[in-house]
Amino acid sequence: MQILIFQDVKPYADEWHAAIDEWKDASLMFIRNERPKYVHKLQIDNAAEGMGQVFVQSFYKDTSKTFCPDDTSGSVHDTDLAYSDR
Repeated sequence: MQILIFQDVKPYADEWHAAIDEWKDASLMFIRNERPKYVHKLQIDNAAEGMGQVFVQSFYKDTSKTFCPDDTSGSVHDTDLAYSDR
């Protein structure tokens, strides 16, 4: 199967990057309003960057099967911290 970057990857990545940006904005607003003890802007920035990489890397066959679970576990942990502190 041949993957065409601008035909296959870019529209998919653009859609998810928009969703990630929306999540990031909502998360930063949550931090400003709720002031959770253990979640900070840098963590949200890093989680958003990591999520963006997961969607792009998912198109490459050389990406190991452990990449996604390993890379996203930090984002899940940060999200859990944000909501458990309420």
